[in-house]
Amino acid sequence: MFGIPHLTTVRSESIFGLSLVTLIFGRPIGQRMEPPEGARAADAGQYAGGRAASIGTDWSETGQIYWYTIRSTNPAYDLMNLRSIEDWTLYKEFRKVPNVVDVSDFGGTAREYQVRVDPNKLISYG
Repeated sequence: MFGIPHLTTVRSESIFGLSLVTLIFGRPIGQRMEPPEGARAADAGQYAGGRAASIGTDWSETGQIYWYTIRSTNPAYDLMNLRSIEDWTLYKEFRKVPNVVDVSDFGGTAREYQVRVDPNKLISYG
């Protein structure tokens, strides 16, 4: 990462189960964000839903506001179920809060889906 143009600072922080690397650039790189391919010049910096492209503020430990733990005494909710609630419900709600730049989650067991493809059936479908 140290070879990236205009990089002035690299910060890292590690705690049990989480590592974070922050890159700080010496000049604004937001001006270099380009609109999606096919967008009109008037739409530069605008993405789906009228949202503008932006870069979050410089992160520091003082900007870290809230830590929480999800627990359940119901045996039907194992670590994978709790992580799914975090990923698909809480994360989206936290991102709606004004001035929240990022939500970092860790812990639990992430749900994984595997697709096992039968090549012969694919060929039979063309």
